[in-house]
Amino acid sequence: MSMGFLDILSLDGKCFVKLSPFMKLISQFTVPFVMLGILSVITACYMVVLISRRKRLKAISGGEHVPWVKTAPFIDAYINLFGICTVPLLHTSFQLLICRKVGAVFVLKLAPDVECYTGPHSKWVAFATGITAFYILVFPLVVYFRRRRATQRILSQRFWQRNVSQLRAKIFKLHMFWWELAFLARDVMLVLMYVLWLAHPRQRTLSILMILFMSFIAHCYALPFVDRWDNAIETTSLLTLCYTAFVWHYPNRFQLSNERTDALVKNIFLYTGFASTATYIASRVSYELIGRFFLPMYAVDPSDYDVHHTPHT
Repeated sequence: MSMGFLDILSLDGKCFVKLSPFMKLISQFTVPFVMLGILSVITACYMVVLISRRKRLKAISGGEHVPWVKTAPFIDAYINLFGICTVPLLHTSFQLLICRKVGAVFVLKLAPDVECYTGPHSKWVAFATGITAFYILVFPLVVYFRRRRATQRILSQRFWQRNVSQLRAKIFKLHMFWWELAFLARDVMLVLMYVLWLAHPRQRTLSILMILFMSFIAHCYALPFVDRWDNAIETTSLLTLCYTAFVWHYPNRFQLSNERTDALVKNIFLYTGFASTATYIASRVSYELIGRFFLPMYAVDPSDYDVHHTPHT
């Protein structure tokens, strides 16, 4: 029986599905489509949250325009795609570093009987490594110099020269900035655990749980974030990450109809974990660093304070 895009064959009382070439091509992109769909939903939800905050942010900034609210979703999308595209390439690069070529295959240097998986994208390793190194080096420098320039611009105003203590207490919040860097480092460590221990589920799961436990203790001790949307994004991302690690740690719990379906489900869980982690990192970078840290600097309006009762010098 033929249905145009697939043929159902009957042999010895058993039915087999034979896909057409077009459906075979579509089936190869199932995991990326699912991953991009989940990523689009998460990004859309985050855009709704950002737009809902715009009125409150404009009130805080004295009615001034808040430009980062429009650009933050695009920053999210850029960092999400960057993270999702580079994690497999980083995994391949790490595999090539810890493996050596024997004949036509790669084996671990410490365990020659274990074959390495380098993937079909080995030719992109050098490019991905260079882009990743450039991003890691440039991002902190951009944060530092933009913050320094904004600080000099604010301190050059006479009003803030007379209210330096008020400025430091209500505007800069340096401890928040260092907490953001600490949590971003935590996210980078989680991604590295995925990359380094991808072939060793037990070590990777234990490492991830250790990092999450340490960050949970620090989070409860300091409580740097009190916003319910921040906690929702963080909790959802970390739960998805833990669930992905659990799926890879206990693959026998998820035996389905055939090996191809099992591999498809595991890939969906894996890329969902990567997508949630990348989304979480993007939300922290765009909302915390750009929103909470840069916004007061660019949206400071001295008229919000009692300027007329301040003694002029």
